[in-house]
Amino acid sequence: NESESEKDSQEKRTKLYYNAATAYVQVRMSEEALEMYGKVIETEHGNSKWAVHNSMGLIYYDLEQDEAAIQAFEKALELESDHTGVLRNLAGVYLRQGNATAALPLLRISALREPDSFAAWYYLGAAFSQLQRHRDAAYAFGNATALNPNHTEARRFLGEECAQIEDFACAISELKEAARLLSLRTLYGGCDVYSSLGATYMELGLFELARSTFQAVLVRCDCANHPSPQQCAKDPMLLVDLGLAELALGDAAAANASLSAAVEMDAAGMAEQGVMTDLLWARAQLGDVAAAAEARLLMSQDRLVVGTPMHAVAFGLPAAAHAQVLGDFVSLRRDMVRSSIAGGVLSQLATPPDRTEHWLPAGAPSSVPMLRLGILVCSTALRGADMQALKYTLLSAAVVAPPDGLEVVVFDWCVVGRRRGVGNVAVVEDEDEEDEVV
Repeated sequence: NESESEKDSQEKRTKLYYNAATAYVQVRMSEEALEMYGKVIETEHGNSKWAVHNSMGLIYYDLEQDEAAIQAFEKALELESDHTGVLRNLAGVYLRQGNATAALPLLRISALREPDSFAAWYYLGAAFSQLQRHRDAAYAFGNATALNPNHTEARRFLGEECAQIEDFACAISELKEAARLLSLRTLYGGCDVYSSLGATYMELGLFELARSTFQAVLVRCDCANHPSPQQCAKDPMLLVDLGLAELALGDAAAANASLSAAVEMDAAGMAEQGVMTDLLWARAQLGDVAAAAEARLLMSQDRLVVGTPMHAVAFGLPAAAHAQVLGDFVSLRRDMVRSSIAGGVLSQLATPPDRTEHWLPAGAPSSVPMLRLGILVCSTALRGADMQALKYTLLSAAVVAPPDGLEVVVFDWCVVGRRRGVGNVAVVEDEDEEDEVV
């Protein structure tokens, strides 16, 4: 009887401490809640409850005490190894630490055990995205949005992952839907959704749509519309996005205004982002003779971060030819991207385009003994359509020169200082060999 009485007394104390901890959680008194949970697990009855350790893990997570949270969740899993919610909680800590490798197997098990769980697929998509496995991430986020079609962030992430795998039809559809859902709920926010949509339009060469989207971002994210304007911080990158769209449309005056405003808000941050390159480009187009000198000065001081939105540009040519070559490249790239959106394969030209007039000065013979061509690229930003358009740009130049007479120099802006000479570029019949040569 004494043993049973002691057991009843312990259970009552455990329940009392647990109820107190729950009450503290509800009023956001985390330290007091942890103290009560600590008293719970001091009892034999309380220490055997997985829910207590899970609750402690959640509090530690909110307090950003990750190691303590991991220990608590692992203890909960020792007691209840099949609980998918605890698996996801533990994975969430790993994801916040940037350790998607540790989170992935936990989230795989969660999705396998609960295929109808939105959370299982949503967090699995986040793990795949962190690991740069974009196709897998798109699949996971696709399952999440099928289970919860009105979840704005899931739609946004699906759209961004689709853009990464160059499924632009999916990207635009999902990002537009995310923007629509946002517009039904609030007048402020959703900057990331609209910015991603605008970036996708830029990728497709739909610059007018990009500009209108970036203008909408500035309205939605204006601090005047913030519920607490005094807590609102302006993001200069929203102005940068708009400025790049204006540059692409040839509106150098508007681009100069947008980019100058961004630099005025955060000069150091914009310099690190390479915005000065774009601003100087806009100023040069407006006839600012000091722009080129300023660019050279910044470059000599290693202060000019170069990362222009143009992936490939022919140089070393007369100005008119330079513009025509760049125009051909952009046109080819846009056609190839649109072909992929329509469900087709990137177009394969039977013969290289005849652009002889680009490569030869007026009155020159039909071929030249040596044609030297320079290409600026950003290797970290190249996509399939970029590579195809660049290939045909090179092949059209190869038509002009004899087989051994085309010399190409590639300068990679995104790996500053890397140069590579490519010689003997010629038109070949075998497609694989052609790709290898280029």
